[in-house]
Amino acid sequence: MTSTIKKLTAAFGAALISGAILASGAAAEEFHFSTVPTTVTGSQTTTLVFTTSGGTVSCKSVSLSGEVAAKTSTELAVTISTKECTAFGFANVTINWNGCSFKWTANGGAHIICPAGKPIEVTAPLCTYQIGGQSLPGGATFTTSGSPPNRHIIEHWNFSGLKYIECGTARSNGTWKGSTTTKTSSGEHWWQ
Repeated sequence: MTSTIKKLTAAFGAALISGAILASGAAAEEFHFSTVPTTVTGSQTTTLVFTTSGGTVSCKSVSLSGEVAAKTSTELAVTISTKECTAFGFANVTINWNGCSFKWTANGGAHIICPAGKPIEVTAPLCTYQIGGQSLPGGATFTTSGSPPNRHIIEHWNFSGLKYIECGTARSNGTWKGSTTTKTSSGEHWWQ
């Protein structure tokens, strides 16, 4: 019995060490750009939908823009602008981004970054929703599309657990799903 336990312990230890070696040798996820500095621009490929306990928010037009300075990066920050938005069954709803931006990390996470005291505000006739700065672990996947010199990235949004304030009540059950396509503005290519 003791011999069996020793063998199992040794095998388990070897598996842990092998896993650590493989993990340490794995390449970090990165975004790559053929030419810098450059600007990336994008738009929604499928409708981005923010879902709350009170309903959904979506816009007919969503555009993204960001500046890139390094050829290799583990993150990409973009500003978002929206037009023709519908929220909770109401058309022509205003979304005020208040200087907030969105930052993807190449490993699939993201961050909503807002100036102090200035959350994203969705104003519907009966209620205002506020989405403040926060980190969103996981939820994004990236697909490199095209071939040089026209490679670009499709970003697949599948975030859950978003925190927001609904009519004064704090909640953490929001989701944000859809997809966007982002290209460099001057024709260089980028990929992951």
